[in-house]
Amino acid sequence: MKNPLVLLPEFNTEELTGEVVDDALYNSYIAVCDRLNMDFDLIDVESSNSKQAAYVSTITKSVQSGSGAYDFISGYSMCFATLAAQGMLNDLLSTEYLNFEKPWWSRQLLKQSVVGGKLFFATGDISDQLLYNMVVTFFNKDLAA
Repeated sequence: MKNPLVLLPEFNTEELTGEVVDDALYNSYIAVCDRLNMDFDLIDVESSNSKQAAYVSTITKSVQSGSGAYDFISGYSMCFATLAAQGMLNDLLSTEYLNFEKPWWSRQLLKQSVVGGKLFFATGDISDQLLYNMVVTFFNKDLAA
């Protein structure tokens, strides 16, 4: 069975390359496909900061047309905020097949991303971008005061 998915870098490793991170991502992808007896039909729709509008438009058109082109999507977080505000995303908390008590989900993100009792996006171990794009801010408390 093929399941459509919008492509992110962590799903873009098509073969073993000898590079440690790429090979780990590839092996993880294969393990998930084997465990679930399925494969993904990866659809590349760039969702970077500069491509937000095009990404949101592509997903919105798919949802509004009822085409069912995507079973689930991944992408730049700001796109999800826009899609959620426009009513284009389903509430993940009402999806019977997702168990957010499992350890691979980011607890902090889940805790802070529920709005009005609904959750429209989540991340965790599936995304290497959670670590690659981690941001830290340092500041001088005395100067800020």
